[in-house]
Amino acid sequence: MTVNEKRLLALLAWSALLSICGLRAFLAFGRIQVADRSIAAYSVASDKLRDAEVDVAVLRERTAKLRSALGTDADADTDAVPVGSASGGSASGGSASEFAARVRSILAAEGIDPLRYRIDSSNGDESVEFTLRCDPVAFLRFLRAVSGNAGIEVPLLEMRPSEGTDGTAVTVRLRRAR
Repeated sequence: MTVNEKRLLALLAWSALLSICGLRAFLAFGRIQVADRSIAAYSVASDKLRDAEVDVAVLRERTAKLRSALGTDADADTDAVPVGSASGGSASGGSASEFAARVRSILAAEGIDPLRYRIDSSNGDESVEFTLRCDPVAFLRFLRAVSGNAGIEVPLLEMRPSEGTDGTAVTVRLRRAR
């Protein structure tokens, strides 16, 4: 083997070694980028978890306020608000719009202004469904007023925290007591 062949062979070996090192560095850089993205995703997920823990604390506080407003000593694990049919009063006659007006006046007496309402008479049993965003304590006072003497049943009640406010989003369906 001549000196030029030895030099060419050494040059080939060094270039192969540099290529392998460059390829490994490129792959390691790609792994670093993937690791950086994973760390960023973990950071976002941990921020969301922290926010969710704050939301849970707010919901627990609201639940405690509701329980104290109701005067109940329910277990901390039960989040259901007991809602049944109205026991007192008699169902007044009149049209569904008069019934809705009567319920709206009870809501107004508690300082609640409905976002919207609709009268549903599709199944032969006229009911009025209200969508509200209000203070939960005011809504519970409304429920007490309704169940106490208004002759009204509450077949549907959905309560959930309002995003960005201290209020509660409520969907409630009411009908005359049978």
